[in-house]
Amino acid sequence: MKLTALCAAVHEAGHAVALLADPPHPCIDFISIVGLRDGLLGLVEVQTRWQPFMATCSASPEATAQFRQLAYKDVTQHMAGPVAELRWRRLTRAGILIAGRWQRDHCLGSSTLESGSDLDRIRTRLLWAYPDDPHQAFSHAWAETEELVAKHWRAIVLLGRTLRNNGRIGGEELLSMNLLG
Repeated sequence: MKLTALCAAVHEAGHAVALLADPPHPCIDFISIVGLRDGLLGLVEVQTRWQPFMATCSASPEATAQFRQLAYKDVTQHMAGPVAELRWRRLTRAGILIAGRWQRDHCLGSSTLESGSDLDRIRTRLLWAYPDDPHQAFSHAWAETEELVAKHWRAIVLLGRTLRNNGRIGGEELLSMNLLG
């Protein structure tokens, strides 16, 4: 299936709206579908909540639990782009949930993922945060993300269309759009 500029923009809008809908959200520097490095089709430039050092540092059980929550929030944010893209391609909610099984098996299976891709970032976080059952955590997060995307679909489409028209939206402009009311 060909990825159109509008489809790529809706994908990136899914990520951005998921961040905005889950406070406290990190500062979004910009969203772009133009002028990107290494063949990227789109980018939401933001500091992720979970950082790799969290997986290796010595921390109290309370801090580790907070790190796991941050990892999970990142997972849903990284899933929101693919879920929004599937919805844009007119998959039904049931179809999106079924596609989630394929995404889960691809993400957590033995396949090699493109470094830095949504699925690569999801895999890294789930395998650290939920080593006993990352498949169940993926499925739960996918269903939660599908609900979030459905709830904010109008905002995602509006932002996607604006991004397609502009190519790039700065963080201040994004906030001034007041997408979530």
